[in-house]
Amino acid sequence: MAETGSITASLKRFGINDYLRHSTVLSARHADADDVADPDLQLGAIVLVTVAVNVS
Repeated sequence: MAETGSITASLKRFGINDYLRHSTVLSARHADADDVADPDLQLGAIVLVTVAVNVS
C-alpha cells in the first residue's frame, strides 16, 4: 500500500478486483518511542489506531 497509497489498488495488483470491509476497529493509545520517529509527533501524544479486516 505504501507504493500505491490505496488499499483497492494494492489488492488489484494481487488479482483481487473487489472486496468488502468486514469490520473496522478504532482505538487510541499514547505514542511510544517507535511512533516518535515522525518529527511532528511527541512521546505520549494520542495516536489513533485503525484495524480493518477486508474479505474477498
